Amino acid sequence: MGKQRHTQYSEKTLRTCLLHHIPLRPAPGALSPVAGTNLTIPAPEPGERAGAGQGNDSAQRAPFRDQLGSLACKGRGSLFLFLGIQGLTFRGHGEYRGLGSPSTNEGNFLELIKLLAKNDTLLEQHLLRSDRNATYLSPDIQNDLIQSLAAELLSKIVAEIKVAKYFALIVDSTIDISRTDQFSLSLRYVTVNGDAVERFIQFSKLSGASAEDFFNVLLSAIKNLGLSITMCYGQSYDGASTMSGEISSLQTRIRAIAPNALFMHCCAHDFNLILIDALSSNIQTRLFFGTLERLYTFFSGSLPRLSILKEEQCNLIESFALTLKKLCDTRWASRKSAVEAVLQNLPALVIALQTIVDGEIKTCTPKQLSEAKGILATLDTYEFLVLLIFWSKVLEKAFRLSTYLQKSSIDLVTASHLIQIFENDMKNIRSEFESEFKQIENEATKLARKCGITTDYKQHRIYKRKRFHEEIAEGEEGLFDAREKFIVEPYLVSLDSVINSTSKRFEHFKNVADKFSGLDPKHFDNVDNVNELEFLADMYSDVIDSQTAVVEEFLSFKDMYKEIMSTSSRVKSSVDERLTINSVLKFMIANDMCSIYPNLSRLYHIFLTLPISRGVVERPFSRLKLIKSYLRSTMGEDRLSGLALLSIERQLATEVDYNKDNFNSETVTFYILIFMPSLDSCLVASEPLGGNLHLPPKLP
Repeated sequence: MGKQRHTQYSEKTLRTCLLHHIPLRPAPGALSPVAGTNLTIPAPEPGERAGAGQGNDSAQRAPFRDQLGSLACKGRGSLFLFLGIQGLTFRGHGEYRGLGSPSTNEGNFLELIKLLAKNDTLLEQHLLRSDRNATYLSPDIQNDLIQSLAAELLSKIVAEIKVAKYFALIVDSTIDISRTDQFSLSLRYVTVNGDAVERFIQFSKLSGASAEDFFNVLLSAIKNLGLSITMCYGQSYDGASTMSGEISSLQTRIRAIAPNALFMHCCAHDFNLILIDALSSNIQTRLFFGTLERLYTFFSGSLPRLSILKEEQCNLIESFALTLKKLCDTRWASRKSAVEAVLQNLPALVIALQTIVDGEIKTCTPKQLSEAKGILATLDTYEFLVLLIFWSKVLEKAFRLSTYLQKSSIDLVTASHLIQIFENDMKNIRSEFESEFKQIENEATKLARKCGITTDYKQHRIYKRKRFHEEIAEGEEGLFDAREKFIVEPYLVSLDSVINSTSKRFEHFKNVADKFSGLDPKHFDNVDNVNELEFLADMYSDVIDSQTAVVEEFLSFKDMYKEIMSTSSRVKSSVDERLTINSVLKFMIANDMCSIYPNLSRLYHIFLTLPISRGVVERPFSRLKLIKSYLRSTMGEDRLSGLALLSIERQLATEVDYNKDNFNSETVTFYILIFMPSLDSCLVASEPLGGNLHLPPKLP
């Protein structure tokens, strides 16, 4: 019919037709040019079958599919996948018609497209010749492709969960930059190799902050994943009454429909509350950490004051100088970092404050001078140095435990064991407080001499109660010695607070861990193992055949394990002699023992599924701030959740095979229509593109 009958489909038209499965059929004899190329699409004559006689279509389509791989998200090198897993922005601040526009910032996506076009003839021709409504680079296309990648990644996670059967819920929420309450869902499950993993699933908008709102959003998310909430065997939240209350909280609502969903309070959060209790247990400790906060505020609030401190740091500290840190109740390592920074920089801080008090900075106001003198007076006391050394030791032990509790690989029994070790360490310090305190004083004395600070305790005024005439003063001896009073009030009171809070807050956690301790190879010979296994069999009666069956399997496995250990001690063997409780299931899977011990393997499976902390939902909040930033505060929920999934689960995202045949995303197929506007037409290349590459005769 000639060029007068050429048909140019717009991006909107093609997108609508594809998503609603409407075939684009040109009239007989019409020719449709492919956007940006010199290709034409002849419509099939009546009675002629499109692509007839083309032979093996797969082999002919393969080269072209590879050619479009970088654009169609069909490989690990995809720029969509790259931007997604790196958490980078796609769009710029002024995209007019896209490529070649006068905007100085067209965004990472369009700039990378132009960069790829320099080495891709097909892409370059498309960019140069396409009409404005047929560039196929719009935000709608970007959103569709992001959702396709995220959906494929999520389907891989869901497939692993369905194989595992059992999973645990880890839920939390936070307020984003647009003042939207974001619901964060993560799931913990055991892979086919016996490894416990925690995967981020999605962000969702919360309409309210009640337990019912959380419950409805959670059930909707689980249903959309194609999972059954009855297979939930664990749940972990923070200590808010909405989440973990005993009457109408989220955990009670979940237990109502999933009775085996054992609730575990986040251990890391509980441990952080222990430290908060200790820090507020006495006035001296509160004043101490208040001084650390004032130091950070005083020096970070003025560049001249900070310059004086940095100059003294260069003169006194040979290695890298730590910067002063701000205290934060929700950042669990902030107290340790703050104490370490002041401990290292104390000589420099004293000299810098003295320099400021002496009037070296002419612009300092009287209020600032008074504040500097007040801070210096506190730092010049021996009590401050003793507390600095004491809390550096306690927070060092606490930091190690807190870090372990936030690992996704840690199990219930190991966590309970580490908590008990920390509690015993605190009790030993308390029982041997005289020798421990003397050691702290020795270190404080060395630091005092280095800073020119006196090593005497400050004698405070002794307050006496007014008595009536001839009243006998009984029981008012008090502590008149400054050192003894300091040992009793801030030192022993802080230790007692840590010990008591640890014992109280982790009481339920330890009781649960004790029920599973019989599964630990270290305790195989305990006399209470049979009773504990019978309790677990009764607790999980829906998946355990009977108490007798699990006890028999346990005794058989114990004998077999002992035999293997005795053999490995005599000859060289690949068996790890120190098999831990979280590696027993891997051992059984590797040796194909799950079919021999089905009930016992299920108990180990459920044990590894139980969550220890909710750190896996805290980390996405940091990624949320990077993705939905001040410049991208209007981002939609679908785009946000898709980008967050690709960025947070970046390792798994790079392992997904986007080239597999069953990855038939409608959006990806549509994106290939950049060069092939008809779904039912044959493609004929009038001349080769990109060297010897010819377009295939049929749409992939």
